Amino acid sequence: MEISVCDTSVLIRLRKGNVLHHLLTLFDKLYIPLAVKDECRDEIVSKIIQSSSFEIRRVNQVLGIDLGLGETEAISLAVELNIKTILIDDKDGIKKALQNGLKPIQSVELLVAVKVLGLIDSVKEVLETMKANEEYIADAEWLKCLQKAGEA
Repeated sequence: MEISVCDTSVLIRLRKGNVLHHLLTLFDKLYIPLAVKDECRDEIVSKIIQSSSFEIRRVNQVLGIDLGLGETEAISLAVELNIKTILIDDKDGIKKALQNGLKPIQSVELLVAVKVLGLIDSVKEVLETMKANEEYIADAEWLKCLQKAGEA
């Protein structure tokens, strides 16, 4: 059973690429801290995280790390529940996740996994959709993703 904790950035990015629903194929359960739920003002994201594969949880012990509330609660919840993976894109959040013994997975890595499963034909098309929906993806991140997907 594949479980993880998810931060806001991944939910928003995948939504902008029209592939958010594929998270439900990759994971049996995704935990969403309350702060992340509150940050998700997108109607489609809000609807999807209400499904049974997502569980919205209050964090009992918020770690004293210097990040935004969503990232802090996501890392804190993963540590609290002893869940080893966290879906997170924020560069500083990734560093803090690693410092807390977690395995961060970025949205672009999820795109490659979705392609491997045959759920999408082209990672490049999804990246272009994200860009068209005003989602910034650094050139190096874009290239790395295409290389991993065999599209570079």
